[in-house]
Amino acid sequence: MGRYSLSLAKEIVRIGSEHDFMFLLNRHYLDKSADLISEIAKLDDLGNVILHDYPSVQYDWHERQRREQVANVLRNDRIETVSPDVYHISSVFEGESVYGAAAAFIDFPKPPIIRSATLYDFIPLLYPDKYLTDWQVALWYKRTSSLIPQLDVGLAISDATKKDAERLFHMRPERVVNIFGSVADHFRILSAAEAHRGAIWRRFAPGQKFILYVGGPDFRKNLDGALEAFAIANKELADKYKLLIVYDIKSAEALALREKAARLGVAPLVVTTGFVSDEELVELYNAASLFVFPPLYEGLGLPVIEAMRCGAPVLVGDNSSLTEIVDDPAYRFDAEKPADMAKSMARALTKEGELQRMRAYSRERAALFTWEKSARRALDAWEETYAARSGRKTSSVAGRVPRIAMFTPLPSAKTGVADYSAEFLPALSKFASFEIFVDDVAEVETNFDDMPIWHHSQFPFKAHLYDAIVYQLGNSPFHHYMLPYIESFPGVVVIHDAYLGYLSYDPGDPDAFIRRMIQEHGGPARAIVLAGEGGDRTARALVDALPCSATSTHRSLGVIVHSRFAHDVLVAASRRAAAPKIVVLPQYRAGAARKSRPSRAEAREALAIPPEALVIISLGHVAHTKGVLELIEGFKRSIAGRSGDARLLLVGELEGGVNHDSPYAREVLRAIAGRSDIQITGYVEKEIYDLYIVAADIGVQLRTLTRGETSGAILNLLMNGAPFIYNRMGPSAELPAQVAVALDSCQPESVVEALDALAGDPALRQAYSKAALRYCAEVLNPEKIAEKFVRSVVAMTEHAETCGPKTVSKTIARLLRDAPITQEFVQEIARSYVRQERSELAPRLLIDVTHIREGDLKTGVQRVVREITRAAYTWDDARLRPQTFAYTEAGLIYADDYAQSCGARAPVEVENVRFGVLDIRPFDKILMADGTWHLADWMREPIDRLDQIGGAAFGLVHDILPLQHPDLFLDHVKISVANWLTLLLEKGAGLICTSQSGADGLIEWIEGSGITPRPGLRIGYARLGADFASKAQASAPVTAVTAGLADRENLFLMVGTIEPRKGHDYVLDAFERLWASGVDATLVFVGKAGWSVDELLRRFDSHEEKGKRFFYLGFMPEADVARLYQSAAATIVASIAEGFGLPIYEAAHFGSPLLLSDLPVFAELGGEHARYFSAGSASQLAAAVREQLASGPTPSKGIAMPSWNDCARRIFEFLDGKHTYRQF
Repeated sequence: MGRYSLSLAKEIVRIGSEHDFMFLLNRHYLDKSADLISEIAKLDDLGNVILHDYPSVQYDWHERQRREQVANVLRNDRIETVSPDVYHISSVFEGESVYGAAAAFIDFPKPPIIRSATLYDFIPLLYPDKYLTDWQVALWYKRTSSLIPQLDVGLAISDATKKDAERLFHMRPERVVNIFGSVADHFRILSAAEAHRGAIWRRFAPGQKFILYVGGPDFRKNLDGALEAFAIANKELADKYKLLIVYDIKSAEALALREKAARLGVAPLVVTTGFVSDEELVELYNAASLFVFPPLYEGLGLPVIEAMRCGAPVLVGDNSSLTEIVDDPAYRFDAEKPADMAKSMARALTKEGELQRMRAYSRERAALFTWEKSARRALDAWEETYAARSGRKTSSVAGRVPRIAMFTPLPSAKTGVADYSAEFLPALSKFASFEIFVDDVAEVETNFDDMPIWHHSQFPFKAHLYDAIVYQLGNSPFHHYMLPYIESFPGVVVIHDAYLGYLSYDPGDPDAFIRRMIQEHGGPARAIVLAGEGGDRTARALVDALPCSATSTHRSLGVIVHSRFAHDVLVAASRRAAAPKIVVLPQYRAGAARKSRPSRAEAREALAIPPEALVIISLGHVAHTKGVLELIEGFKRSIAGRSGDARLLLVGELEGGVNHDSPYAREVLRAIAGRSDIQITGYVEKEIYDLYIVAADIGVQLRTLTRGETSGAILNLLMNGAPFIYNRMGPSAELPAQVAVALDSCQPESVVEALDALAGDPALRQAYSKAALRYCAEVLNPEKIAEKFVRSVVAMTEHAETCGPKTVSKTIARLLRDAPITQEFVQEIARSYVRQERSELAPRLLIDVTHIREGDLKTGVQRVVREITRAAYTWDDARLRPQTFAYTEAGLIYADDYAQSCGARAPVEVENVRFGVLDIRPFDKILMADGTWHLADWMREPIDRLDQIGGAAFGLVHDILPLQHPDLFLDHVKISVANWLTLLLEKGAGLICTSQSGADGLIEWIEGSGITPRPGLRIGYARLGADFASKAQASAPVTAVTAGLADRENLFLMVGTIEPRKGHDYVLDAFERLWASGVDATLVFVGKAGWSVDELLRRFDSHEEKGKRFFYLGFMPEADVARLYQSAAATIVASIAEGFGLPIYEAAHFGSPLLLSDLPVFAELGGEHARYFSAGSASQLAAAVREQLASGPTPSKGIAMPSWNDCARRIFEFLDGKHTYRQF
């Protein structure tokens, strides 16, 4: 049931991309949901997962009943708050009946939510004497099944189940849909090599053929019947076949089975497998001579489809859904008659050619059962039910016409929304009573009968009079007056532009706006801020780049948009798991009365256009966002443009003001210079604008940039039946293909082709015109849009009033009024409600910065932490919500101060730096990257807590050198690393190494350690980044010693901390040999002193070549290091053990040749672009230096270096389930 539900959900999400999906999980089972959460994360961001919670129901029968009532109130409120169109339950019989943590379903959320459930079978009702003998289980089952008649849609997994639902629960046939089901893709016919490689069947039936049975001793599975039939058939089969029973059988059951087989005389031929994995089951299906499935009743019978997918010959009982899977009676038997089953088995195994025919039948039949077909049937059922429900008339409020307050600008306000509202309100008034609230009553040029117009300051005194409130929002300051009311008086918000930055931006306080945008958009906003210079210019960059809409909508009761594009922009911009409900309604356009409008000839006469001219128009502002230059060039090249009989009229004002003061405007003017057949009309009044549409033969509307607005020009062309050309961008991409000519781009070549096609074919233009008018009548029907608008506003408002804390508390108080209730129970209810509300917040990536926060020592590990933190805070996907933290003995604390100090957060965020305890939320992920190995004991409790609420812990493994080379490290380091790694192996979700070589080494160590990793633990790798400053820093001012060394001819360089494993001692040995043999070369060490190197430092200090041909410079500024890299004959990286080797990338960046010890990780990074020597060998290094001096260096410029962003992307994608190198 679980696998069926997940497979169906995955396929529904895959094929239903035009819909929004959310997943509702039970918080009580999060600790058992790791695999499920991982699968959901692959489908979509976990921000689309919400939780429901309730006080524990695991009490005695009577207390459980009371608590389950409370649980249902909380669960339904959670669902109603999200306000889905469809609420689908994978199974109404959730959990472990009356004994588990799952609260039984008692009732459903209130309409108009469509209530749906998968119906598997009703076998307990068909065999109550077998399954419902426990009175508590019987009451639970009958009470829960009583919900089934309330379903609006029942998704039956077979026709047998559909008929049972109709018969047992009197469900109308149209409300129950048979969607069947399928099986996972790994159930397939194996190649001969695959079958031979696994050959699990050899363990159970070595050298012998076998009949396969899958199922346990449950009464209806009919194992006894199968045994008896096998015993009868064996008389004819003469011990040639074994009966293989696949079931994780208990010891008592096994004993009873052996005793029965012995009584039947077939004990040596009957084998039980115990538990087998899916992979092993596939092998058994492939190897079986015959698969027999004899249940007395089935809801579907997935094992039959599994067997067929694997090509096995199948025989099934002649009952229930099995007759639907196996529709050929020749391959069915009477399951209640062992003799009939035996006859079928013997015939299949002895009749010549029968098994081959059965295998062919299995392959053919299995292909009919696919998850895509099942998912499509489910979606169709929901869509049809939704369409039927949406078609109902607008509901009145308590028997009267709804009274609605609308905030909107009206003419004379110079905004398209003002004109839209003035046109829309008369149509709306047929379905509701409206009162309008504006910013300046004196400026309003429009009057409406029976629609009072008020200044918005009057609204707080009248708010209680209205059944609903509507806010019309566009991307301009004309709507700014509405924002305080949206916060104080939530209503339905109509978004006319998906991007609303100019609405909410206050030039007087750019920093406040910047902080709000970072809070709303996260990384994408922060990246813009950090790259900018602050103030007004940065704020305007945010306005241009980001939707900036969430702050205007997050308190709303619902949102109406005019396109799927705008819907998707709002959803992507929301950083909350449960954003307001969004309804897509086409933008209203009043249909012109065709009888009253002028004729084409009259329009041309009024505009002084010759009647015989071919007129091509483009409507709207002539601006850089409209693809005007491409249109002009396309027209010039077209047949019409070359004929002299056509005109291109750009009906609108040229950008750049009166003087056309913009580069684009000047370019347009140059493009049309000398062309009398191309004209720009300038701004025209609506009456003249309409005349141009009527006079036109072809319209062309191109866009190079969209803010999510619905094109009024395209709507006007459609409503007038004018054939037109457009390019698919933003909302216009949603138009059906038959209504106009759609271009994939607005390149001149595409424009030429489309113009030539339409200009030369009047019949084609007429066909597009008719299709456009049909589309308008069906989809853009003004009256239908107005009615749907009012219905949506009323429904979203009424819905919001039926859920929330007040409603929940009243409902629960009413349920419990006659029963004693403890303060503890009240507190449990409150905690559950708060946890449900907090689950709306999207999951976070918690980044451990405990060590680096105490002090950045500029080590390689800390560089990684610093760069990953910066990348996370500026990530291009707002769904990534990074949060730095530090471990303390008391728990986790916020570490915003570190993110601020390292430049990951913007300067304006300093006001929002948080301190104090950090609470872990459901689905949070922890990334432990800071080398805090010694704090493993402090980590255990937070990781355990995270595991209980669906989260996951990951470790970034820089290296495990203390475990691989214990002789090089102190005891406490080895113990700390071992404890840290063991904790993550046993409790974590994944470990990511910094190289493939590191991952190989980690896997090898794990397999030899005796530690059993947590099932499902993943290993991956992400090579570290290499973002270096410009090579220009190599010419920046440097110290005198560096300047002197940079002029030396044979300069060999080592960069890195002085540690025993880095190999400085034997490198110096090698150069002593070279100097002794007369080689004139200079050796320079750069790096601070590490641990256990006192003796080595004394050697440096007392060396006879010190200051001559040997230099230890200690820590040096970046400019000095860059100059030395650029000047070096070669950079030596001589480690005898290493986790990565960033100096390799640094040297290659500055063009320095490389001499590398032959560690696997160095070979992985350097490839063929370096010269190698044996790690630890002074003689081999000396030989490598001589070889380079004699034959020249190996160029390092071909080394591929990922950026830190590349590294971070791979890490973040690994956390989401990708890039798995090995899984345990």
